[in-house]
Amino acid sequence: MKHIKTFDFINESINEAFKFDEKQVKDVADKIAQAIAKMDKMKTEVHDMEFDKGRGAGFDISMDGDKSDGGSYTVRPNGDVVNSAIGNAFPNAVYAKIGDTDIKKIMKNIKMYESFVNEAKFDKKKLIKAVKKDDGFIQLGNGEEYLIYKYDNGNDDNDEMWGDKTIFALDQDGGEHEIKYSDIVSYNESIVTEAKDQKLAKLFKQSIKASVKDGEDKLYKLTQDWEDWNIDNDDKYDDLLDPLFMAVELVQDAGVPGVNNVEDDKEYRMYIKSAEKHLKQFNKDIAKAMKGLNEGLNNGPRADKAIKDLEKIGAQIDYLSDADDATKKIWKKAGVNTEDDNGNHPTIILYSYVNSWPETKKLLDKSKIKYKELEDPNSAGESFIVFNEGTFIDLRIVNENVNDEIELALTNWLNVLADGNAVAVTDLYLGDGVLLGTVAKDIKQGHTEIQEYFEMFLKKSPIGSIDSFILQNFGDICISDGTYTFEIDGDGGNRESVAARYTYVWKKENKKWMIATHHSSVNP
Repeated sequence: MKHIKTFDFINESINEAFKFDEKQVKDVADKIAQAIAKMDKMKTEVHDMEFDKGRGAGFDISMDGDKSDGGSYTVRPNGDVVNSAIGNAFPNAVYAKIGDTDIKKIMKNIKMYESFVNEAKFDKKKLIKAVKKDDGFIQLGNGEEYLIYKYDNGNDDNDEMWGDKTIFALDQDGGEHEIKYSDIVSYNESIVTEAKDQKLAKLFKQSIKASVKDGEDKLYKLTQDWEDWNIDNDDKYDDLLDPLFMAVELVQDAGVPGVNNVEDDKEYRMYIKSAEKHLKQFNKDIAKAMKGLNEGLNNGPRADKAIKDLEKIGAQIDYLSDADDATKKIWKKAGVNTEDDNGNHPTIILYSYVNSWPETKKLLDKSKIKYKELEDPNSAGESFIVFNEGTFIDLRIVNENVNDEIELALTNWLNVLADGNAVAVTDLYLGDGVLLGTVAKDIKQGHTEIQEYFEMFLKKSPIGSIDSFILQNFGDICISDGTYTFEIDGDGGNRESVAARYTYVWKKENKKWMIATHHSSVNP
């Protein structure tokens, strides 16, 4: 981003004395420069610092040598540091305070306050350009949100809502409001939220498989991607990253295999083994976070389930997208979105004269579905319930398909194995499960024999990672084939790498994938 700047040093005329020294100003200036450098991945430098003892201070920040592109800043007598351009319009837009050392906090402040100024100043032309989908929400400076409909999408009623200076928008109860374009500070569509969740899903999937084999650069990029996501989401998963950061540092300290005989260096092996353990902890923590998120989503609103339950009680379900133009026009004026959104998020309507309201409402409340009960404009004394299926998209990140379920189960097996608990590993197999172990001389069947094998194998402190994965899905039975690599304690005390191939037969019991048969052998 190019940070808003002004070239004038602003000396605010307020009575409070400026009590800070030049070093304190320089320190906070450096922190802001570091924050901008981290956000924009550019070289930054503090320059043109002005310090008027007892009165105030200011400075500029360059980006990649371009003076003041990082902004011009004023330090207030109370220690608040503001971007001079933004501070005039938003007095509370404080980037940092004298003494601040938390760069993440400064980065969040920069993103938050600059967004106020960088947001488009809307007129009719700009808003039309911003609306990509059939509808979306505008937000005013006072925080109020209203629904608007796309211009020129084939619906004359929609077009009539767009004036030259104002637009008619709907509140959450369907009330119509005339809004000046100049009062609109932002426009959002549901795709924004979906994109954010997709980014989190991608981070989870990368993290659950992270291993030292990814290499220093890939692991470091993962830390940066997580930091960026956390900055935009109130550090929601910041506490998960310590093992990842530690692993990256250890990989960096280990050096490069094959250079100066580093492969024979015990110190290298020590660093890598330690990094592997930290990454396994990171994998486990991510798995727990994914499970918690998935459980939360499963407990959230589920329109798909509600619809099936409504059908079971004989409810008549109508989709407004199937209605004729005359009916759509009536519902439009009532504040209902009649657009089908390409069939993905249909609006659903239930009529009181063909549905049992007490039973229907109880079912919707149980499913945590938000709905509206409105007067039926066609039938006096009757009412209808309306809700939009698109509001309740199932955003499950874990188990979004069987392939992910099995891959997650296999990753969990590796994590449990790394913990070194033979009983816990054995519990992942069916009671009559079969194991042909990598270093076993005979077939093991049942928990007793399988546990005995792992009690022997775990003495080698195995840490494994998946190299390849292929799945065949047969419903409640799945077969996964592929290759994995284990780091184990060798006979001479050094760590050894063992590449192996595997076949797992998985069976779903009580909604959990269990190992029915497991064959593992060293690659020829």
